[in-house]
Amino acid sequence: MKKIQISTIISLIIIFTIAICFGQTPLTYDSIRVIDGDTAELALKAVKTKVRFLHFDAPELKQDFGTYCKAKLQTFMNVGVTQFFPFGEDFYHRKLVRVYTDEIDVNLEMVKIGCGWTYFIGTDSNQNTRDLFTKYFEEVEGNGIGLFINPNAERPRIFRKRKKLQN
Repeated sequence: MKKIQISTIISLIIIFTIAICFGQTPLTYDSIRVIDGDTAELALKAVKTKVRFLHFDAPELKQDFGTYCKAKLQTFMNVGVTQFFPFGEDFYHRKLVRVYTDEIDVNLEMVKIGCGWTYFIGTDSNQNTRDLFTKYFEEVEGNGIGLFINPNAERPRIFRKRKKLQN
């Protein structure tokens, strides 16, 4: 029990240190609903806010590995204290977020397990961040991890464009 409390305290210190470094206040919420591998919905009372995870693009639910990546993201959301740090909005008015659960950088972890391509939008895309995400992406893709077990895995934007042309 004591070990869990110490771990939680350390996690909170890390989260608040990150918040101070980023100059961001984490979003407040009562519940989280994972929509797909890179999007979730936060609810605070009756107000719902869609959030888009920064720096990676997970497959669409109808693509190979789409439901797998959604399930992986859900697993991360069920671990400890989850903090969402906003960095602007995207074209669809979703808040762009970096997400930390205890000591895990969820955005980076999703790339490390092969649940998405690097995708840089928003204001948290400095060169060090780009280099870090790109390093892990290239390693995962090169070793055929996660969705990259399929060497012909299709980026979501290409999948959407192809589906639109077929309709």
